[in-house]
Amino acid sequence: MQDNERRTILAIGLSLMVYMIWTAWFMPPPPTAGVLSIDDVPGAEVEVQTEGTAPAPGTVPAKDPPAPVKTAPPVPDRRLMIETSTWDGLLSSREGAFSEISLNQAKAQPKTTPVWSWAFDKFSGEADAGWTPYQGGGEPQGVLTKRGALVMAGAGGFQPELGYTLAQTDTGYEATSRGIGGLKITKTYRRTEDPRVMEIDVRFDNLSQQPIQDLWVGVADEVSGEGGRYANVSRPLALVDESVEHLDDTEDADKGVVRFTDVADWFGVGDKYFMGVLIPESTDGGEVVFAALGDKRYGAFRVESQPLDTGASRTLHYQSYIGPKDLDMLGPLGHNLSMAVEFGWFGVFAKPLLWLLKTFHKAAGNWGVAIIMLTVLIKIVFFPLMQKQFVSSKRMQAIQPELKALKEKYKDNKELQTQATMKLFKEHQVNPMGGCLPMIVQMPVWFALYNVMLYSVELYNTEFLYLQDLTEADPYCVLPVLVTVLMLLQQRLMPMGSMDPTQQKMMRMMPLMFGIFMFSFPSGLVLYFSINNTLTILQQWIIYRKKDDIPVPAST
Repeated sequence: MQDNERRTILAIGLSLMVYMIWTAWFMPPPPTAGVLSIDDVPGAEVEVQTEGTAPAPGTVPAKDPPAPVKTAPPVPDRRLMIETSTWDGLLSSREGAFSEISLNQAKAQPKTTPVWSWAFDKFSGEADAGWTPYQGGGEPQGVLTKRGALVMAGAGGFQPELGYTLAQTDTGYEATSRGIGGLKITKTYRRTEDPRVMEIDVRFDNLSQQPIQDLWVGVADEVSGEGGRYANVSRPLALVDESVEHLDDTEDADKGVVRFTDVADWFGVGDKYFMGVLIPESTDGGEVVFAALGDKRYGAFRVESQPLDTGASRTLHYQSYIGPKDLDMLGPLGHNLSMAVEFGWFGVFAKPLLWLLKTFHKAAGNWGVAIIMLTVLIKIVFFPLMQKQFVSSKRMQAIQPELKALKEKYKDNKELQTQATMKLFKEHQVNPMGGCLPMIVQMPVWFALYNVMLYSVELYNTEFLYLQDLTEADPYCVLPVLVTVLMLLQQRLMPMGSMDPTQQKMMRMMPLMFGIFMFSFPSGLVLYFSINNTLTILQQWIIYRKKDDIPVPAST
């Protein structure tokens, strides 16, 4: 194998590693939703404002405020339990919003603890109990917690209006605030033919004597854990200028409001696989922000730029989507909702690969088997290119003595050395880039499949053999160790020839460095690598074993 070819392969390998490091750390019929129960929560009270003394949020205080009046009495927090064909939740009178939303057609994944992670915690004294690879799971998948709120509304600072009366209508539900302080809010929730979608109207009435600034509507929840590309934790998110933005670091919102001046198609909260978002009817006249509510809750809010005059009213129209990030569900709804599935730059390749994966799943009935079938298909498609790569490597290996002789003969004349080398390649039918081109062509497919395994809700909480969730790491570390061993074996089959010592060290380190990543990668992705590497080694072994199958023409 020629030095230039090896350098290219080394560069491709290092590029893959850089990409992985960067992505890891830097970057039915309409349901009849009925009221099952109405509970008065003991001791629950809503915060109130003193009518006449506290101006509505976002208003400009009058020079001479009216005389104070009695404080409005608190009201109990009444909750309507709502059940639809796809999700269940509570509609609370405290904030007039939905909380405790769970999907009744999806089960929560178990908590996965890899043995290496437990060992580190045990060594540092953080692990009290013995190692358990999988814990919990099986309950309905949550979208919003008990402290979540879809839809919040208010003005000025991000403190929602509190104290709503709830009513059931023919098409849904209505929540109306008391208008204490001069701002009255009425939220109307209407069911649609799609049980995952609601039509929502938020009406603001200015009962005060001053214009009200910065009307807002949003979704918020209590967040926990560390955000990031690999972390499956719920965070505020929004599609801004056709790019999904996340509040991964809550300290950003603690320091001040995170604003997006570009157009936002939708906003809300969600993790890698599920979300609850609002879709404004009009994207004009406002901006989306991430903000902290000061009570360990964070949210995504749309702030209206136009003030609400005294005595005026304004109705904002929204749709909500509550459900999985499934392309088949999101695509028909429009509003760029399908971009919530973050396949990134390689989405043009990722979507066909996901379609093939789902097709194989229909045939096999198991996602692990479907991954194996997809791997075999990809290997068949690229077989001719890989065959040329291995044949080129073998021919290059065969003429290494002549290449060394040319280097020695023309060591003082690089131009003549290059001319003689190219002539030798032509005589022996060797393409100097034949071993690198197949790898370059396959790189977009590798990256696309990498993202499919990371972000496809179809693989969420799916089992294969001893694995209980293909979207989580292999807790037993069987597949990562297997991939590392296979990569080392594959490297042994690759001749290093006259590669300089530094390059040889880098080549030998690459399997170990890639292997480290495999321990934290989704097990479905590591399964793909293990099958792919096995087939590659088999192909290499067959070619290098049959020496007489690739004749090398004699020099003329």
